[in-house]
Amino acid sequence: MIQSPLEMLWLCCTASFPRILLGICYRPPTADAAFLPAFHDALCEITKSYPNTPVLLFADFNFPSIAWSNLASTLTKSNMASEFVNTCLTFGLSQVVNNPTRTTDHSANILDLILTSHPENLSNITYLNGLSDHMVLYATFSCHMSSPTRIKKTLTLYDRGDYNSMAQDLTTFYENFEADFHLRSLETNWLLFKSEFLRLVKIYVPTITISERKQSPWFNTTLKRLNNKKKRLFRSAKSSQSDFQWEKYHVAVRQYERHVAEAKRGFFSNTLPSMLHTNPKRFWQCINPQGSSPVFLRDSSGSPVPESETADALNTAFCSVFTNECPEILPQLPPSNYPPMANITFDANGIVKIIESLKNSSSCGIDGINAKVLKSTKHITSLFLTLIFQQSLSTGLIPCDWKVGKIIPIFKKGDRTNPSNYRPISLTSVCSKLMEHVLHSHIANFLASVNFFHPNQHGFRKAHSCNTQLALFLHDLHSNLDLNIATDALFLDFEKAFDKVSHILLMHKVSHLNIHPDTVNWIREFLTDRLQFVSTNSFSSSLSRFIWCAARLCTWTSTLSHIY
Repeated sequence: MIQSPLEMLWLCCTASFPRILLGICYRPPTADAAFLPAFHDALCEITKSYPNTPVLLFADFNFPSIAWSNLASTLTKSNMASEFVNTCLTFGLSQVVNNPTRTTDHSANILDLILTSHPENLSNITYLNGLSDHMVLYATFSCHMSSPTRIKKTLTLYDRGDYNSMAQDLTTFYENFEADFHLRSLETNWLLFKSEFLRLVKIYVPTITISERKQSPWFNTTLKRLNNKKKRLFRSAKSSQSDFQWEKYHVAVRQYERHVAEAKRGFFSNTLPSMLHTNPKRFWQCINPQGSSPVFLRDSSGSPVPESETADALNTAFCSVFTNECPEILPQLPPSNYPPMANITFDANGIVKIIESLKNSSSCGIDGINAKVLKSTKHITSLFLTLIFQQSLSTGLIPCDWKVGKIIPIFKKGDRTNPSNYRPISLTSVCSKLMEHVLHSHIANFLASVNFFHPNQHGFRKAHSCNTQLALFLHDLHSNLDLNIATDALFLDFEKAFDKVSHILLMHKVSHLNIHPDTVNWIREFLTDRLQFVSTNSFSSSLSRFIWCAARLCTWTSTLSHIY
């Protein structure tokens, strides 16, 4: 596979998906300093030829001086062992053998190593007696065996929607909707608006069904057309066996290859560099195209969790961090001298401005109402939402759709098979977020007007940020340096801080701030009896009800945490 002067052999296992690189290597004890550059070059070539492919390298490197349990002691030295460890770290290789593999009467050293780019997939390392004075290593490497398949996917073409006609139909519907609005409950009014909105989306916004498969980022419609032309000419030439048809086919092949080269050059020279500024997420997907691999978990005993039960396992893990405490005695708060906060009145023009600020990429909740369609029909949908928001606030009730969160698990770091190493991202109703935004703005402005926030509170405040916090911190450091005063800094990170907020204590403090009773009642209802389900691997978990958890990733989480 590679050209190297080392005693090294590589094998690419393609019997499963994804591929796995298996390697063996031997470094004699008498090897000179030329070994390390050659080893570095070999890893460069193998990772360049097979990017993003799991690596398993079994080797006897004869480095007895390396303390694998304490690499810091090795890295501080300047010798071949330190350079070897640095090379392994450079290529993201972890060493998983922890026990001595060669034992004599006078020494016990780890000479035989297993280096891998995916240590979380390697388990059950067993040390067996060998034929010589070296141990035999036996380990289990777990990998997902599913094959890549074409998936039928339906896309909604929001850019081609007939929003003028949709707005006209909504305007006609609004006349009847408004006439009997106050005679109906909040839930009924919400369901009427939602059902009519979604019905018109199906009529005026087209859809298309495609076969989804991975493609190179530079592959475009022109290349697809030329590739199809090349295939047609090949079939024609093969069936006719005509020299003329074969010549046409070869011309099409050369034309296709020329356009591919031009597309690659244009992508890497122009499109990709500009993408770093215009679409960073897409940029890093092109740099590290690992795709959305299925979530693979293990239970507490180490057994694999079936793919159909993965969503429930993650849902259980996410719910386990919530605070279930119910304090019998609430703390005594000092007397409040804050003036009363005025009641909130919703205005259609204000709702239009908030809708305009929505990101087109905002994901919709379980209600299916999309931000792009809301923005395209903002002048009429704002009238519906103004009525619904005002009724919700005055009654202290919330539509059921707004209380359900669809949880998408995102891997953080560590062992991918451990559910606690995933971060829950909650997708909730866009309309709910609009109302939360209005309440958040009014409450934040009220708290700022009564000087509730500490002057040194920089997080999640208007005209404050990490930059202002850092500027103030650096100012203090330099001031103390000028005065020859030592500065001690303490950095704290509260684990799952939002999830562990007690709602009883939170509402106890909210009620103490003289916020309008309608707003307090709405917040209490917003935090009560919320539901969530996890969606992953094309499966969804059952709904879980939780009472004391913080509303994960809601618009005003920051304001509520400040109050708490």
